[in-house]
Amino acid sequence: MIDNGVSQEDWTMRNRRYWQLLVLGGLALLLAGRAVLSGEAGSKRDWRGGALVPVMSTMQDSPEFVVDFTNDTGSEVDITVLLEKSVAVLDGKDYSRHTIKFVGNPALKPGRTHTVRISLAEYLPGSTKLGYSAEAKRWRWRIPVAEGRHTLLLKLGNRQYGPVAFAWEPKELTLPTSAEHP
Repeated sequence: MIDNGVSQEDWTMRNRRYWQLLVLGGLALLLAGRAVLSGEAGSKRDWRGGALVPVMSTMQDSPEFVVDFTNDTGSEVDITVLLEKSVAVLDGKDYSRHTIKFVGNPALKPGRTHTVRISLAEYLPGSTKLGYSAEAKRWRWRIPVAEGRHTLLLKLGNRQYGPVAFAWEPKELTLPTSAEHP
């Protein structure tokens, strides 16, 4: 007889049952964690993304947009790799990114969000770098986008941002440019 009036046999059975439940619960947690990390649980994830927001400026050579990309994976992602693989869909036609410009640490930790700014000059073939403008503090571009209304969708990191409708009225800016950055 053990304390509290419980026989040795009852105590052994309770102890054994406790450890069995503990082991089974631990295995269930491990299997659930494995499914989440392998992507099995996330197969029905909503990959629609979010808003594709137009940037308005009086010094634009190309339509520009921003998106907030959130890393909802279990590991770091390299933003430059995401940008390199991104696709702009302009008026129903896909354009792969051909210019990568990134300043800062490209590693985005799980759960963190980074605002990505894109320009159509980075996607459209035939975009021409005109020179560096000290006044605007950036490179100047000429892009092959016709004047008028357009629709843009961005595919970035297994997500789609947009579509967003915009009107483009190209204007020649009279800012001086040089061939090299000062």
